Amino acid sequence: MIKLKDILLETYAPLVEATKPLSDKDKKKAKDAGLVHFGSGAWGKKADKGKKNAKATHRNEDGKLVKIKTQTSKQQKQPAKPVDDKPKSKKDQEKAQKASEKKERKELEKIKKAKVVIKTPGKADKEISIEDILPEPFGNAKDDSHPQADDAKQKVYEMYQERYDKEYEAEKKKRLKNKDKKGDPILSKEEQALYDKEVEEANEFNKKNKKDIADGNEFAEEVPDKEKWLSKKLYKDYKAKADYFDPDGNEWGNKNNYWAKKEAGEEDDFFGDLGDDDEDWDMDDEKSVDAYGEKLSSKRGGKEQQQAMELKLRVPVGNLKKIKQDTNHYVTNEDGNKVPVTVFQDPKTKKYHAVDDEGNIYEGETADFRKAKPTGDLGGYPGGQTKTGKKISDKRMGKDDDDDYETTSFADLLSMLSFGASDDIDWSDPVN
Repeated sequence: MIKLKDILLETYAPLVEATKPLSDKDKKKAKDAGLVHFGSGAWGKKADKGKKNAKATHRNEDGKLVKIKTQTSKQQKQPAKPVDDKPKSKKDQEKAQKASEKKERKELEKIKKAKVVIKTPGKADKEISIEDILPEPFGNAKDDSHPQADDAKQKVYEMYQERYDKEYEAEKKKRLKNKDKKGDPILSKEEQALYDKEVEEANEFNKKNKKDIADGNEFAEEVPDKEKWLSKKLYKDYKAKADYFDPDGNEWGNKNNYWAKKEAGEEDDFFGDLGDDDEDWDMDDEKSVDAYGEKLSSKRGGKEQQQAMELKLRVPVGNLKKIKQDTNHYVTNEDGNKVPVTVFQDPKTKKYHAVDDEGNIYEGETADFRKAKPTGDLGGYPGGQTKTGKKISDKRMGKDDDDDYETTSFADLLSMLSFGASDDIDWSDPVN
């Protein structure tokens, strides 16, 4: 009965009489506030008494007048929004791509107009625009032989640092506000897999070194909470974006660096097609690129896809070792079909990583991936998806143009026919 009373007293029209009358002090307090007794221990505004659906504003709790707390619309807990890393439909992907191109054009124009200050003893400071110092895409110079080229490159880097610092703070604020019922920030599937992995490794280390930690000979690994972990990951991600333009990164042998690629004569598609007209974004070549405009791999597990995987996993390029094809190197994709994967091993961690044609990546302690679920994907990485993988994803989205795509090679099919579940797989067309 006490519990029922508590429940009823929390409503706006309590049905249970208070055990004690209001004290003289609280009666005066109610009178001064213009409150009258509604009955059953509930008090409210005098003008509302007798009205239908009148709501009490106060109640009698053991002789004391207590205000009934109500949630405003802003205070009411909104359902947490799931994290959606990428647009789903082809139309939304194209729209997002165009918006990204437009944003990059504006940022690039801002950099071009930025000034580099030249200080010469005995002379007034002189300012030169970056576009007059550096070659395309930052300027109009024929090459980077200008005396102030190094200063201009440093200025470019600093402007990207400033930009990505702001974007990091905005993204962190937005992500940390989006919480689940436990009060933790909601992670994407890929982030959740990485977080679980880090927690597992910290717990394993602490368990393995329990005695040394207790004796003070070893420091315990911190098991991160989700908020701290997500903040750290976002910081690293945005810092990496800025560091791509660090002119010193080239000197330290960082090949995944804009200036290093320019020096090596490699094409860099960071800026994409930054023409003046928004409508010039060319979708005619969509069959040779993925949904993010990146080039497709020629084959699953080939050099291009392996490099994409190494960049994604932050493993030095060339370090993953390909494992010989085996009968347990396949997974069940989201359509319920069994599809082959190529398996690699990280010699440092001894862990196995697998990738399918669509660019989904998997992780395991062994090379058996038959029951594995994706821990991430290579979307947005050059060579992350193969032509066969694009065919599968396009068909899932309702596009079915078989003649425009290469099918799995005959040699690849023969190598996969040794699967124990080969009877369930139509290797002549892995899409159907």
